[in-house]
Amino acid sequence: MTGSGKTGLCIDLIEEAALDRVPAIIIDPKGDITNLLLTFPNLEAKSFAPWINEEDAAKKGLSLQISASQQADLWKNGLLKWGQDGSRITAP
Repeated sequence: MTGSGKTGLCIDLIEEAALDRVPAIIIDPKGDITNLLLTFPNLEAKSFAPWINEEDAAKKGLSLQISASQQADLWKNGLLKWGQDGSRITAP
């Protein structure tokens, strides 16, 4: 059922497997999993800026920089809620 968390669970399992260096074959017909390749270890707005949709930001009355800053803060705060920081993103 849509919204039940299947993709989120899959992403979590793939991330944990990667951290433990467990190889995986991933079939992603909808393209949801490819976002795992986007990593922003310093969690800085400038890292997020190239991926911000300027049109969406403008609809919200935000500049590209402010929207990128908000996205960076969202990631930082989300990770902090789970006791994590950017160092996990750079884990070998």
